Amino acid sequence: MFRTGAVLARRLSRGSAQWVSRTCSRKGAGVAGRLALASQSRALGPRLLSSSTTGATELVRDLRAAVDGDEKGLLLSPSDMGPYCTDWLGEYGCMALAVARPQTTQQVSAVLAACHRAGVPVVPQGGNTGLVGGGVPVAAGAEVLLSLDRMTGVRSFDEDAGVLTVEAGAVLQRVDEMLRSDHGRCMPVDLGAKGSCTVGGIIATAAGGVHAVRWGSLHSSLVGVEAVLADGTVVDGLSSARKRNVGYHWPHLMLGSEGTLGVVTAAALRVPPAPEARVVAMLGFADWDGLRRTVRRALGSRGLAETVSAAEYLDAASVDVAVTWGGQRDPLDERYPYTLLLEAAGASQAYCSERMEEVAQGALAAGEAITGAVSASTAQARQMWGLREGVTEALSKRGRAVKLDVSLPLERMAGPQGAVAAARGRLRDQLDPAWLSPGPRGASTLEEGCVAGGWGCDGTDVGGVLACGYGHVGDGNLHLNVSVPSACAADGRPVGAEGDTLRRPPASSSAAAPPPPLAEAAAAARDASVPFVPEWVAREAGMRGSVSAEHGVGMSKLGYAGLSRGSGEEALMRRLKAALDPTNTLLPGRVLAARGR
Repeated sequence: MFRTGAVLARRLSRGSAQWVSRTCSRKGAGVAGRLALASQSRALGPRLLSSSTTGATELVRDLRAAVDGDEKGLLLSPSDMGPYCTDWLGEYGCMALAVARPQTTQQVSAVLAACHRAGVPVVPQGGNTGLVGGGVPVAAGAEVLLSLDRMTGVRSFDEDAGVLTVEAGAVLQRVDEMLRSDHGRCMPVDLGAKGSCTVGGIIATAAGGVHAVRWGSLHSSLVGVEAVLADGTVVDGLSSARKRNVGYHWPHLMLGSEGTLGVVTAAALRVPPAPEARVVAMLGFADWDGLRRTVRRALGSRGLAETVSAAEYLDAASVDVAVTWGGQRDPLDERYPYTLLLEAAGASQAYCSERMEEVAQGALAAGEAITGAVSASTAQARQMWGLREGVTEALSKRGRAVKLDVSLPLERMAGPQGAVAAARGRLRDQLDPAWLSPGPRGASTLEEGCVAGGWGCDGTDVGGVLACGYGHVGDGNLHLNVSVPSACAADGRPVGAEGDTLRRPPASSSAAAPPPPLAEAAAAARDASVPFVPEWVAREAGMRGSVSAEHGVGMSKLGYAGLSRGSGEEALMRRLKAALDPTNTLLPGRVLAARGR
């Protein structure tokens, strides 16, 4: 995985409780960006801890007592804290004052109470797989990171209600495996980061994932929550009753709050029976309208109907990245402008296969799809999913990426009038022509190809800034990534050397400028994409879309999250924040920007 490297503040001297008080920000954001974030942190947060030895020593003492003196429960050295203090993309983060790792709800309460008394901000963290900079410190030596990674227990499973009560630090994949093996059930949410993300994290961001088209997002599954407020107050709403209407719905108040209203310590989730059979199909399309018609039919009563489990799409650029950088195999062998993955799951393999064959044959007969493949084995199904799930990791291996996660009506996701085409046109207009090269195989037009970045005629990566579109067509969630490669070898084969300059596009390029350094190209790609894409989404889709679908707001979307908030929504959010966290202890400067910004 490509990392830019964390900016980590060091303690002033060994054994000292004094900490550097500079403010960290997005890497490469420049002086203006750092000053803006520093100002925002001061405006939104409680008082920052003084660098006086007495103040820091007292808080460390209280934190140690809060975790009952457990050495693993409180980390103070930079080497121990480092892995917790930089986000997954390596874009945000700096050294915390301390990392607290409680094992019980009571310890979480004690940690929060201690920080509340000291006026020190707290940053809750799950698996640290977030993509918006919301789960790491941004004020060096002045924030306590509260990790839930030791709270992984399963508290109970109600067989009759089908409700699992589990602690917030439990890893999604492990919980899913336990449910399947012990109870014949499964987690309703499935993400690419399932091997690292936690239950508390997916609640904090209201994650949807690939099966939202079947079971909905967590709004449909969350029935109870235990959480701790900023002052240490424990709110126990862990009822496993699937119908409980006794007032305001506490669980849904925590859902999507990103840790700004309280720290989720445990949750009660409705978990569905695990399907015993599944069939996956991949279809190749020449145009977006054909894919849309197939999706509409597949999700209808005459399509996959109740068996539908996933509906995902990848454009040609995404497929090539997954193959070239991720080592995945494309089951269709040839590239097509758009690839659709459909999954049917249920009790009968024969029935799922029958429904899928009807959908696939119907798409071919109607002239919508060019070709297709239907899995005949578990191995083939896994290979198809490997291509889709391998895109994110492959993009990380290729270099840096500007990650945009938006909701759109299906007709505006891709195609000539879609967000991906708009982003590619913007890159073409804003970036130096020397950074552009032909698109991947199968791309015949600007809308279907990837004018910014691309591949040679044999499919090898020749570098350049690359726009990739993929995501959940079943619920209108587009993942638009603008990728800047770290380097390419002379013969076009990918290499992963950090900091290398970009390989020049083919000699046919008319530009004479030398290739830019990685940091320069990444900054240019970001400036070209943001706020252009969010503003495009807000303008073209309005309240039929959203500038943030499932990744949350964190730090990276502060400047434009308001584009998708309705009249009065932000004011209400601020009132809720002030009521539950009046001292702004939890995650100051995230989700809600300082007034006047």
